[in-house]
Amino acid sequence: MSELLHVMLEWMSSHPTWTACLIFMTSFFESLILIGILIPGAVIMFGLGALVTTGHISLSSLLISGSLGAIAGDVFSFWLGRHYQKHLLEMWPFSRYPGLIEKGSRFIQNHGGKGVFMARFIGPIRPVVPAVAGILNMPTPRFLSISIIAGILWTPAYVLPGAAFGASLNLASEVAMRLVILILSIIAFFWGLQWFCRKTVRLLHTCAQPIQAKIRNWGQHHRYLGKQVSAIIDPDHPEIRGILTWAILFLILSWGGLLLLIQFVGSQRLTQINEQVHQILLQLKIPATDTFMLLIYDLSSPFVHLTVFATIAAWMAWKKYWLPLAHWVAAIGFGLLLAVSLRWLIATEFLGIHLRQINLSQPASEITVMFSILGFFAVVVTHALKVNHRWIPYSLLTFWFVVAMIARLYLGLAGILAILGGVGFGLAWLVLIGTAYRTHLVTPLPIRGLLTVFILSWITSNIVYLQSHWKTSLALITTPEQSVTTFSINDWLNRSWQEVPDQRIDVGNQDHEKLYLQWAGRLPDISEQLSSMGWKPLLPVTPTNLLYWLSSKSDQVPLPPRAHDGQYESLSLIRSIKDRQFVVRLWPSHIRILTSDGTLLPLWVGNISDYMITHPLPFLSIPETHISSITIYQSLLPNILHGNSSSQYVMKIPTGSSIPERILILTPPS
Repeated sequence: MSELLHVMLEWMSSHPTWTACLIFMTSFFESLILIGILIPGAVIMFGLGALVTTGHISLSSLLISGSLGAIAGDVFSFWLGRHYQKHLLEMWPFSRYPGLIEKGSRFIQNHGGKGVFMARFIGPIRPVVPAVAGILNMPTPRFLSISIIAGILWTPAYVLPGAAFGASLNLASEVAMRLVILILSIIAFFWGLQWFCRKTVRLLHTCAQPIQAKIRNWGQHHRYLGKQVSAIIDPDHPEIRGILTWAILFLILSWGGLLLLIQFVGSQRLTQINEQVHQILLQLKIPATDTFMLLIYDLSSPFVHLTVFATIAAWMAWKKYWLPLAHWVAAIGFGLLLAVSLRWLIATEFLGIHLRQINLSQPASEITVMFSILGFFAVVVTHALKVNHRWIPYSLLTFWFVVAMIARLYLGLAGILAILGGVGFGLAWLVLIGTAYRTHLVTPLPIRGLLTVFILSWITSNIVYLQSHWKTSLALITTPEQSVTTFSINDWLNRSWQEVPDQRIDVGNQDHEKLYLQWAGRLPDISEQLSSMGWKPLLPVTPTNLLYWLSSKSDQVPLPPRAHDGQYESLSLIRSIKDRQFVVRLWPSHIRILTSDGTLLPLWVGNISDYMITHPLPFLSIPETHISSITIYQSLLPNILHGNSSSQYVMKIPTGSSIPERILILTPPS
């Protein structure tokens, strides 16, 4: 896939005229009546904007070609409507979409000329409005003036954010490909989640009433079960006894499910599954990801969610919303009851051993409580919203819940089975209690007051929790000390240097970025050695220095740290040599070198890269580094090691070659 993308980018770079034509045609067809519905023009323009940062597409060519194509497509659609008038609506395929044409017609009638401008930025009606404007005989000069302005603004509206996004990915890739994958995964997941929530809410709104009617009819023919069902879906039936019955049933099913899972799968296999998922997420491990996941974990702690629960309960009691309060307490009460029951189960001799082995009891109950609080809050909020807007709370709260669960998996604080179990228990109970709430409560709660209480309690509880627990939480991301391997100086120089990793470890454990340098010595001594040869510290990454990225005249901008095996470099210095700038980076290793006098020196691995500043946009300066060829190292060694320095170096040159494979440097302690 990467090779195909590389070939495509090279072709675009070699054929700028054909590339401009393709952009024009894409934008043109995206603007045609109905055809534009099938072409995701906004997504394509955003993606092309991201490719601008690679240097294979000219920004000016993209903006001009895209705008001209959009204007031409709108004008052609307008001409079709003006020429065929209402007969256009009788032709195929336009006759198959009368609702969409009617929607565009109402939009023009309601907004007039500004509707043509607005429609250019509104996806569903964008390919329809120009033709409808022609059918309605809008004056041609007026349409052209509006369409030209809208077309000129439409392309940069998507291309420039795409270019900024591409630049951010370039910066992220400077840190590690793991960070790029994390950013893209979050964006893709949120986009897919909002699409899923929107479709699901609409489907449930359509199917809920018929399903409830069938269940109600079924319950009338079953005496005992019918009463329990009616307690949930019949507004005239008392619900307390039914909810208690269902709660007991769910607890029994939860215990039974645990017993069956352990009996048929085995606690050892379940532990292996949890560990495998944890190891997959650790592929994203870099210091930035550690901090991000830890912050998410603290922001979603049980203290925070239980504080939110108690605050909303107090607000409901103060406002005398007794029925919502009863459902609110019942929704979260099941999770707390599950937690108590699992604590009791873990104390038993047989089941407790297995529960402790798979780390299931405490995380599952904690997750059930969190899911119940967020889920039922979404149910209460959506009760006061229109159907078309109900997907918003569900998607936002689900996104937050999933991110919080990923943080727990990443930090090893919960297994995938505990999460699936907690979500399963919580979802079943939420459907039950949510249905009962929507059935028995006719008047929704005031959404402004509810949201205000939720936001204030969430912010306040997080501030309190972070102030008191953040330093303690940092222990969760402390990198455990690796076992140290010691080589004698002679062994390292003659043989063991080949056992040291020669590639930067990133996603999949390899990034194909060579680590040509192995440097034995204490870091202050190495830094002093390089500083004496003119190497200087890089501009630090601070909020003030980040503003240099927005200047097109900066000769040096902050360079993000680069990760190797989950750690940033310990030393990074820059120097200009013959109109070129080079950056040397050194990362720690788990190897120590024992010198002849008995001194134990840490071994650092690293490389030297070419440093340059690119300008993907006129107002952006993005730093880039490219690993220098090993042949450059030979010419740079005099600029690394001082002539009268005690440091020594050895070039490891394979037999039959003149190009070194690795460079070993030893700096004795000063």
